[in-house]
Amino acid sequence: MDPKFGSVSYELLEETTDNFVEENYIGRFLFGKIYHGILDRGLRRFERPTTVKIWDKSISTNDLTLMREVILLRNELVKRHPGVVKLLAYVCDGEHLALLYSKTLTTLCSHLHQDDFNWLLRIKVALCLARTLKFFHSQNPPFGPFAINIIDANHILLDEDYIPKLFDFSLMTGGGLFPKKPHEETEPPCQNSGEKDDIFAYGLLLLSLTSKQIISEKKNMGSLIPHGSEWNLSEVESGGSLIGNEKVCLSLVHGSFEAEPYFYATDGQEILRVVMQCMHPSPDERPSMKQIVARLQKLQVVQNHGDLVVVKPKDRPKYRPKYQL
Repeated sequence: MDPKFGSVSYELLEETTDNFVEENYIGRFLFGKIYHGILDRGLRRFERPTTVKIWDKSISTNDLTLMREVILLRNELVKRHPGVVKLLAYVCDGEHLALLYSKTLTTLCSHLHQDDFNWLLRIKVALCLARTLKFFHSQNPPFGPFAINIIDANHILLDEDYIPKLFDFSLMTGGGLFPKKPHEETEPPCQNSGEKDDIFAYGLLLLSLTSKQIISEKKNMGSLIPHGSEWNLSEVESGGSLIGNEKVCLSLVHGSFEAEPYFYATDGQEILRVVMQCMHPSPDERPSMKQIVARLQKLQVVQNHGDLVVVKPKDRPKYRPKYQL
């Protein structure tokens, strides 16, 4: 069966994933699990790789959670964006909630520690993701700015070309697309609070990409800082920190990248500055995604090897899109 977009049966997902066998398990997201799948086995001459996202039955959610994502992913502007998964169909039968995406994808988390996930690919992921977040944080009629509110390595998928894809919008706010939640009706709005939280989360993820460690808000970052040094933004801006009488250059880039042909030491320093500014204690002092994209585009690796880092949409719409990945 090759469903055109719309509601499909849970039995189709069972067939697509071989009844959700462990070999097809990709990973967890906040509210459930994701699996590899193969669609169209019986009626087509070829097998179609897919990814299935299914919500856990034990987690409190409702049909509106799924339908919000369906509405968003079926919008023409979002459908054409290369930084977002392509939706094929959904399951909403009163007992199961699931989405079926085009292509077989893997989580960014599963790649973070791999040596073949090299410096060039990590910069590509960082820049592409920054541009996708810039798209959602911008005014894109008929939408206003969105905040994703959940950005980490488990909630980003990579395709075979290492292009990052946002796939979970369960906690998304803003945009003028979804009804306001009850607390949003009574509490005074905090301008750009969601976007600034996204900026902080992006800084953590950028640090994870360059340090080969999964960094979270709860993790003590002291183990990444040279012993005896005091790490703060002013020292990062000046290029180093004093340990005793010696000035030590601060960088959180994993040492294995330094031998790679596309690595530039100055890029490591600039990325550290971006990380620190993204994680500034005051949200008002954090940069916008537009500013972050501009900073990353000035990295030497991007300037010298842009053809390997900058990804453009394959199928351009007739109108000029407001995004570039």
